[in-house]
This record gives sequence, C-alpha cells and structure tokens, in this order.
Amino acid sequence: MKIRQYVGKSLLFAICSSYEKIWREFNTTLRKEEVNFLQAVILISMMLEERSEKAITPSSLATVLRTSRGNISHCITALDKRGFLKRAFDPSDARRYRLVLKPEGRRAALRLMKTIDQTESFFEKKFGEKNVQDTIDSISAFEEAYTASR
Repeated sequence: MKIRQYVGKSLLFAICSSYEKIWREFNTTLRKEEVNFLQAVILISMMLEERSEKAITPSSLATVLRTSRGNISHCITALDKRGFLKRAFDPSDARRYRLVLKPEGRRAALRLMKTIDQTESFFEKKFGEKNVQDTIDSISAFEEAYTASR
C-alpha cells in the first residue's frame, strides 16, 4: 500500500502515533493522582527548587517549561485548590507572588517523580541513555527550527 510508505516516512505521523500510544497510558497514570503532566512537572520543579535562594514564580515556570503564563496560572489554581501549593506575596516585590509547596504537594511530587522516572527508565533501558538524550535533542531541534520559521 502506498499509504504505508507515506506514513512510514512522515515525521508528523511518527510524532502523533507515538504520542497516542505512549501518552494515553502515561496520562491514565497521572489521572490517578488527579493531575495533568504540566501540573506534575510544576510540583516536581517546586520540590527540586525548594532550597533555592531564588523564589519560584509563575513567570519563571512558564519560561523554563516553555508554555504560556496563562497555562501556568490555570495549573497553579488547580494545584492550589487541591492543597498542593499556595501563593505567597514576594517579600522583595509586593506586586509579585511566589509559590510555596505544601506538605501534601511534596508527597505528591515524590509519587509523580517516581512515576515519570519509571516511564523514562523504561526507554533508557530499552534504547540506552545516550540514544534517549539524542532523541530529546533532535526533538528539541525540530521544535526550535519550526518555531524560528514562524
């Protein structure tokens, strides 16, 4: 079939197909924790940066996680409602607020980190850490090239 050749050489089809197969199962696991992927990464980021001197702000998260401030704001609101974090005024600038991880958020972050690590470890064992990193670098390069062309 000609369509088999077409999809076999399609980057977009490969991305979409992998997304559908891998993401659906992974997302089901996250739903058990009642979070989406971005919310999980926010909690993990906050836990990893807890002892950092620099406050975690929605703007800094948006930059690092390559998403919009609005998207981060929606995630923060959901995590706040779940009791995982709280917003606190920044003592150095009352116009800004920083994010503070609550104990339940820390426990959730540890569980989520384990879940993500298990999934990523599967690919590292199957294909090797270097191949996984090379794939990450390639996907990032595709994203950067596409973004630069817009």
